[in-house]
Amino acid sequence: MTNEALEYYEDFFETKITVIAHPKLFPWIVDGLHQPHYRMDAIAKVGLPRYSTEDVMQAVSDEIGNPNIWHAVGVRANDSMNRRAAYSKTKGVVESRKVFWPIAEMKIAELQDLLTKNNCKLPRDYDLFGQSFDGLHIGYVKPIFEQSPKDWKVLEFWYPMIETEIKRYEMKHENKPLEKRMKPKNEDFDFDIPDFDIVESNTILDKLPIPKTLHEASAQEVSTLKSELAKADKNQRDRMKIMGDGDYNLQVVFQSSVQKQAFLAAMNLQADQGQYVSGVELSRMAGVDCKTINMPRTMKRTIKKQNHSICEDVQ
Repeated sequence: MTNEALEYYEDFFETKITVIAHPKLFPWIVDGLHQPHYRMDAIAKVGLPRYSTEDVMQAVSDEIGNPNIWHAVGVRANDSMNRRAAYSKTKGVVESRKVFWPIAEMKIAELQDLLTKNNCKLPRDYDLFGQSFDGLHIGYVKPIFEQSPKDWKVLEFWYPMIETEIKRYEMKHENKPLEKRMKPKNEDFDFDIPDFDIVESNTILDKLPIPKTLHEASAQEVSTLKSELAKADKNQRDRMKIMGDGDYNLQVVFQSSVQKQAFLAAMNLQADQGQYVSGVELSRMAGVDCKTINMPRTMKRTIKKQNHSICEDVQ
């Protein structure tokens, strides 16, 4: 969606548009926003920088060799209460940051008339959201999920758990408390929140050639991150495949999180392997032959029918 808009405006204005990573891209990912836990090691290893909007603006000024360049921001004073308050103080000009709002006082009808007279189209964002794409909350995510499958696939790659934003919205608007939806009748339970250790390592970016431009830096950083996340996803798929191919799956039940951590340490398992681990793999680590495990006849019949797993409680 964004690429389509950029191509259109480059052609319309006959001007090359320099594209760099959005200042929110890396902080969101580094903070684990909508990221599954098995990706966190890969994200930590890449060592991504935290760009701010000011960093990006300064880098653009440095790249073109003009420290006095001003930055136009296309917002209106009446877009929100916060922008109205900011405009009342600055009148749309912040000299210390070299920022100005060229359309701050324009009405929507005036902007529409201006665009119509010049045969300039708005991006597809306005068909989906009524404004530019500006975040990962439900107002942007749900229309993309429902109407733009290609863009949804892009969001799912960078933020695999993005669908939880939609699920949370749907649950809230069904007027049912979360505990009533999730808690089985007559059962008490606590959520077991996994812990992870962030792996410290030399950043992969240190090994990359020094970029000549900000655009190349962003492209390299995004490419490196994309590669690392793809590896993490593949490792997870491979591990799930091993589990699925095993003759036995062993469900280990713990009485406490301390007991669980002690077991994981003894078996030399990572935290993300503790809940679902192949019974074949586990027995191999423990030096136990799966074929010697005695199973109830009913369990054997179940295996013949399902041909995939058994469950035993191990205290």
